[in-house]
Amino acid sequence: MEKEIKFEQIENILNHVKGSFSTEQFGVFLNMYSSEIEDNYTVLFHETYHYWQTIFTPFGHLKWGINRSASAEIINLWKIATDMNNSKRVIPIADILPSSNVDQLSCVAQIYVQDIAKRMVMLSERIIQDDDLQKIIPVRIEEVSPLIKVWEQEYRLNGIDILEGCAKFQEAVFGCITEGKHFSEIIDPTRLNPEYYVALQYFNEHVGPSRIIEFPIVCELALSSGKICRVNNDENWKSNHPAWRFVKLIEMISAWTVVP
Repeated sequence: MEKEIKFEQIENILNHVKGSFSTEQFGVFLNMYSSEIEDNYTVLFHETYHYWQTIFTPFGHLKWGINRSASAEIINLWKIATDMNNSKRVIPIADILPSSNVDQLSCVAQIYVQDIAKRMVMLSERIIQDDDLQKIIPVRIEEVSPLIKVWEQEYRLNGIDILEGCAKFQEAVFGCITEGKHFSEIIDPTRLNPEYYVALQYFNEHVGPSRIIEFPIVCELALSSGKICRVNNDENWKSNHPAWRFVKLIEMISAWTVVP
């Protein structure tokens, strides 16, 4: 029996999402009427900041590049495989199986490899339980991200924490400058998901709120990875993982003495 789609649940989720940014499409999505934008201009600023993170940071370029390359290759392979069908194209490509055509099978296999590569890269942004990836990488998936303590509680810091944490901080600065809003009004842990405030709190606990102006600089440097993060048997990949870079940078600057 097919599962019933709960459209009410989907609508409730969307109603709580004021905006989003698509890395693949370079597009800002605002879930509101045009008449509401004036009252939610900080949301527009936040999502636009993600666009800036994509075009102005090495991590953003690398992530966009792998998405672009994988998408182009997958579409090309899908077209080749489905051109061999006598009747129609299929979506998803898995529906072409079973097939006795070796060339079609080759295309499907290559698409699977492209998908694996893309999922591997995305681990540097957010760890997810993935049985296929776990068979490939030499460490447990949860260990791809550093384990930190915030408010005396353990937390796995992800690349998304750096991206969202920095964007939320800049949104708060923007709201403070333009409208005199308090930071706590925009960065409110009681109503936000952890990725919006954990990196900032970790900075405060180890460096101190008096040096808060350094926080976005640390985030920018954390996103300045030299190449795509590929988890392998040595630990050099950590130097290209935004969260590991962030933790290392905090470790370094927390030892500095700043003369007022």
